[in-house]
Amino acid sequence: MTYMQTLWTPDGFILEYQEGSIAEHYVAEELLTADAVCDVLTQYLQGVEEWRSAYQFSNKGIAGLSWRIGHLLGWLSGRICALFRRS
Repeated sequence: MTYMQTLWTPDGFILEYQEGSIAEHYVAEELLTADAVCDVLTQYLQGVEEWRSAYQFSNKGIAGLSWRIGHLLGWLSGRICALFRRS
């Protein structure tokens, strides 16, 4: 689940990206212009990492309590299964 997305607002574009799980979902702390969004998306698609340092991003916190509990239970189940495989 790695992707980048934008949302147009009358004041500018909201830029978000995710790397892996929803716990790693980030949003730019400022609105971007259409030109800036085009530059960021082009760099992202080309694998150029400069966009990361061009803007400040913060974790959006979309991983709610149910996701965290599910993630913890999945991790715990995996650890228990690994213990049984070793025996």
